[in-house]
Amino acid sequence: MKLPVFVVSLILVLHVVVAQYKSAKVTNNENFVGSNIQSGTFTTQLDHFRPQDARTVEMQYHSNLNNYGENGPIYIYIKHMTDNSTQWIQQGLMVDIARTNLAALYTFDQRYFGDNLMFDDYSWENMQYLTIEQTIADIATFIDFVRRSLGTPSAPVILWGSQLGATLAAFTRLKYPHLVNGVWSSSGIYEIYYYTSAYYNLVGYTLAQSSMECRYRVQYAFEEIEDMIANNSPALQYALNLCEQVDATSVSEVAMMLERLIEMITSYIDQFHFHGVQNFCHAINNPSLTPLESVIRWARFAYESEYECFDFGYNNTVERYSDTQLSRFSWFYLQCTQAGIFRVTDQFNWLSTRIDFGYHLNLCRDVLGDQYNSLNFMNAVYDLQLHFSEIYSLISNIVYTNGYIDPWLYDGVTQANAENATVINIEYYSRSADLSSINGWDSYDLTLAKRRIREIITDWSSPT
Repeated sequence: MKLPVFVVSLILVLHVVVAQYKSAKVTNNENFVGSNIQSGTFTTQLDHFRPQDARTVEMQYHSNLNNYGENGPIYIYIKHMTDNSTQWIQQGLMVDIARTNLAALYTFDQRYFGDNLMFDDYSWENMQYLTIEQTIADIATFIDFVRRSLGTPSAPVILWGSQLGATLAAFTRLKYPHLVNGVWSSSGIYEIYYYTSAYYNLVGYTLAQSSMECRYRVQYAFEEIEDMIANNSPALQYALNLCEQVDATSVSEVAMMLERLIEMITSYIDQFHFHGVQNFCHAINNPSLTPLESVIRWARFAYESEYECFDFGYNNTVERYSDTQLSRFSWFYLQCTQAGIFRVTDQFNWLSTRIDFGYHLNLCRDVLGDQYNSLNFMNAVYDLQLHFSEIYSLISNIVYTNGYIDPWLYDGVTQANAENATVINIEYYSRSADLSSINGWDSYDLTLAKRRIREIITDWSSPT
C-alpha cells in the first residue's frame, strides 16, 4: 500500500529535522581545562583605590609556555566573568599566533569568579570590592607580575577577550596604555546603560534573514503563550514542557519564563551561527505544527541532553542565583550594582513587553536582599559612563571584531575613529567565531578576518 504523498513528505521532514537536532546539540565549554598548562598565584590588592587598606589576596592564574621564546611577547586572555576555562590559551587562533611569534600565553579568573572567590563569606560588605575598576586594576597588576616573572620588563603585551572579557581588555588599554601594546576585542560589549532593547530586536532581524515566516511564527508562538497566560490555562505547563506550572498571576514569573525561552534560541544561535538559524527556522516552519508546538518541539530536541523539563520558575531561579558558591551570583551582583545593560523588550519590539527594566530590578532585589538600592545602581552606571563611554574614539592599537548576527552587535563597536583602530564585521556569524583556529569550515569572510587579526597582532608583537 502506498502512503499518501503528504505523509511521506512529513516523514522525510521529521527525519531531516531529527538528524539536524541530533548533530546540533547545545554544549557547554565554560569549565574546559586543557592539558599541558601550568598554574600559579599572584598577589593583588583587595582594594586598589584605598592606600590605607594594605590587605592583599592571592589569585590563581594559568599559563601555556610551550611555545615561549626568550624575550617573546606576552598574550593574556581576559575572560568573560562566567568563563572558568583555559580553552583559549590551549587552542584557537591566538595559540596559533603564539606558536609563530614565540609568545607566552596567560589567563586567570576575575576576582570573585572561578578559582578566585576572594572570600568564604559573600556578605554585602565583602562584595563591595567587586567592581569594573577593581577588576581592571587586577589585570594591570597581573601584567606587571608576568613581566617580572619572565624577566622581560619591556616585552610587548597583547590582551584579547570575548564579550565582557573583551570590554575589560579595552578598558585596561584605555586606563593603563603604558602596560598594554594592543587589544583584540572579539564581540565586546561597550554600550554603558541601564538596559538595552537592541538585543532582542537583532534576534528578530536575524530570524527574518532566514525567512520572514520563521520570524513571524516565533512571534505567534509567544502570542500563543500570552493567550494561555491571559486565560490562566492549566495546559500551559504541558504545552511548554515545564517542570511545574507557571503562576500566571505573577508578573515576574511570566517575564522570566518568556526571557528563558528566548535565551534558549539566542544560545543556540551563539553556538551554531547562521547554520543554526537555518536549522532552527527549518524546524519552526513545520506546517503540520502550530508555532508554539514547533518552538517547544525544537527546544526538546536541542536541549534534551540538559533538561528533561524546563524549570522557568521565578522562585527556583532566585534560589539558584542566590548561591554564593557559584560564579552566577558574582556576575548577577556586578550587573545589578554597576554593569547594567539588562536586556529588555519595549513597545517597539516584536516580542512581549513583559521583559522590562522593572522586572530586572525586582529580580536584583529578590536575589541580593533588602540592602539592594536601585538608585545607587543607576548612579554607579552614570559614573561608569563618565569614565568609559565612547571609547571607540579614544583607544588606539585595538581591533574590534563582531559577528553580524550577534544579538549584542549594536551594543558593541561597529565603527571606530581612533588612530590605529580597526573594525572587522563578519557576516553570518554570531559571537566570537573568530577565536578558533583557521579551518576548512570557515567562510571566506571569516578566514579573511582571522588572517587580518593575525597580521595586526604579529605587528604589535614586535619589540619597539
